[in-house]
This record gives sequence, C-alpha cells and structure tokens, in this order.
Amino acid sequence: MGFLDFLRGQSQPKQRPATEETKVDDQTPRAAARELGSVDGRHYTESVETVKQLKRDGRLEEAVALLLRLCDAAEREARAQNWPSPAPWYYEQLAIVYRKQGNYAAEVGILERYGTQVHSRKGVRAENSFAERLEKARALLAASNTSVQSFCPYCGVEIVPTPKSSRKCPTCGERVIVAKRAGEEIPSLLTVEQAEQNKRLIAESRQRKKVLDRARKLGCSEADVDVMDAELTAKWGRPPSLNDLVWALTNKQVLVAGGRGDWGWLSRIYQVQGDVLQEEGKSTIEADQRAQDMLLRYYEGVCAQVALPAEVVVSSRKACCSACAELSGSVVPIARAKAERILPNPGCTHPRCRCMWRVDYGPLRDQPAIDGR
Repeated sequence: MGFLDFLRGQSQPKQRPATEETKVDDQTPRAAARELGSVDGRHYTESVETVKQLKRDGRLEEAVALLLRLCDAAEREARAQNWPSPAPWYYEQLAIVYRKQGNYAAEVGILERYGTQVHSRKGVRAENSFAERLEKARALLAASNTSVQSFCPYCGVEIVPTPKSSRKCPTCGERVIVAKRAGEEIPSLLTVEQAEQNKRLIAESRQRKKVLDRARKLGCSEADVDVMDAELTAKWGRPPSLNDLVWALTNKQVLVAGGRGDWGWLSRIYQVQGDVLQEEGKSTIEADQRAQDMLLRYYEGVCAQVALPAEVVVSSRKACCSACAELSGSVVPIARAKAERILPNPGCTHPRCRCMWRVDYGPLRDQPAIDGR
C-alpha cells in the first residue's frame, strides 16, 4: 500500500489502462503525477483543514469554490496514477455543503459525478457509502418541486390553505397531523392513529439504518445482515435484538479479518463491539484496548513499509477531557504504546475515551518520490 493509498483509505488497486490524455510515463517520478493534484501550488490533501475552517466560519460559497477545484485535482491525479477512484472525501464535503444550502440539484450532481469516476470494485466502497445520501438528495429534490396534498385524511375535504402544522380540520373537527411518512420527504396529512404508526415505522427504520451502518464498518452487506438475522432467528426461535445481530456479525468478521492478518479491519471491528457495549451500559475497556492494539499493529506495518520511524501520535477530539487534551500530540514509540497500553487513556473523565493513534507522515512530504506503488 502506498502513502497516498493509505491517506485515501484504499488498498493497492489492480492497474487499469490509462488513456493517452492522462497516461504518465513509467519512468516519471510520482512527484509528476502529484503535481497534477495541486491547487495553487499545494497538493489537494493539504487543503483539508482549510475546508473545515471555511465550513466552521459559515463561508459556504468559498468552501464550494475551493472543493470544486480540489475535486478536479483529485480526478487528475487519480487518472494519472491509474487509481480506481479519486479521493471521496472532497465530494462528500461538497454534498454536505450543498445540503446545508438547500441546493439539492447540485448535491445530486456531485454525488453522481463521483460515481462516474469509479473504475473498479475497490473504488466502489465509497460510491456505495454515498448511495443513501444520493437517494435522500434525490428525494429532497423531488419534494422541493412538489406541493403537499391538503385533503383531510378523515373526511376527504380539501383544507385551504394547506396546513403547515398539525391542526383541526375546519370541516369535520378531527385533529390532522402534518408529518413525513417513513421513507418520504414530502409531508402528508395523517390521522392521529396513522401518525402513531408512522412514528413506530420511523423508529424501526432508524434502528435498521444503524445496524446497516455498523455492518458496513464490519465489511458486511445488507444481504449478510439478513442472512445472520435468519440464522439467529432459526437458532433461538425468536428474532434477535439489533445489538445481538451486530454482535454476531462482529464475531464472524473477527475470524475472517484475523485469518487475513488485516489489523486495520480488526481494529474497526473491535470499535463496533465497543459501540454496542456502550449502548448496553457495559464496560468498553476490553474492546477499546483490543481496537488500539490492532491499530498499533497496523501502523507498525505501515511505518516499516514507507520507512518511517516506528512512532505514533496521540490524536484527541476537540471535545475531549482535560486529561486527554494533555496527552494529545504526544509522540510515542510503537513498542512502548503496545507494552504500556497508553490508549484508551485510563485518566479520561468521559464515559468512553475516544483518543486514537495516528502516524505523522510529514517527513515523507520532503523526500523524493518513489517510483511504482
């Protein structure tokens, strides 16, 4: 796995033929291809913090203008390097900004644009993760062009003007609820009974979404979830709880990831186990320690591969406690980090320490490019 592959969260792809327009000669240093990914003299990966700051400051138009240029740069470098897809983060951020602006057509457009850049199964992962957002954006776009049907669900008489909030029907006097049905973006007029049923469906839908989100982190598809659900139902004689379903999937994936020696994947699996335990009010220490141990083994291999010092840096969230804030940024030899189990931080005052290890790739940026991947 190359340095940029790691930053993009992708393993090394199979090469696909480059077009004459984008082909980079095999003898050309990688720096030449990286140059194609530059915006105003900086590689697009160096603009991440700028984008985040623009969003925090509410300067959304400036963020859009910059992100569009970063997407262009990511596409140029991806074509030149024969990568399966450009880095997805910049497209996702554009989609988020467009959603905030209520520009659903632009959101649909940028997500569809990313889909046209995917050229192998390896690159389909991010595209699939965008599928739900794209579906939602299309629904919002359709809803923005559609008016609410304003007929009373009890007596069928049209209510004029169309109610924007729940009220009594002026004709029959029954209470009419204005709400979005599960899976829809256009508000509907519902009876009280329909509204209660709708709430239950929405709650079930959200729980299902949570399960599928966690399944994707585990490397499982929706079909895998359904198969495990059926297996547990047959075994126990009743449908499993959602947490039992996720837990069973994690146990299955631990065996697969462990067999492959995929330490990064194992780390994510143990993180999901910690999420389940936290929801159930149980201790997450063991799962979190395993997640950190696997992450350190992963980074140990990364450092050896790209000739970096075997060191890691403590990375804490902005909302961390004071104990974690003091630890943040500390550089620790991987051997010591593994032996002393510094993370999760035992001094953390939060219910669950969210600090993570990361590797500082700064020294690589000043080194000559390495041919090949």
